[in-house]
Amino acid sequence: MLQEKQIEEEEKKLEAERAAMIAALRDQLTEDTRYALANQEQHLSQLLARLQVGQARRQALILRQDKTIQELEVSAVERDWEIPDL
Repeated sequence: MLQEKQIEEEEKKLEAERAAMIAALRDQLTEDTRYALANQEQHLSQLLARLQVGQARRQALILRQDKTIQELEVSAVERDWEIPDL
């Protein structure tokens, strides 16, 4: 009878330790996941910023090229309409 009670107490103690270890592991996994997600968010933010800067540069280049093309078209039309000296 005494031995059964001791075994039962040991089983309860082991179960409590197991539950505490599982809780600690869950907490550690939660913290590790939170840290990994924060790092990933920072990395993605930096990547997005670089992509936005690249897009802005390409857009500025396209606008400059469009302006140059328009100026060349106007210049070509003006040359075509000039009256040659006789």
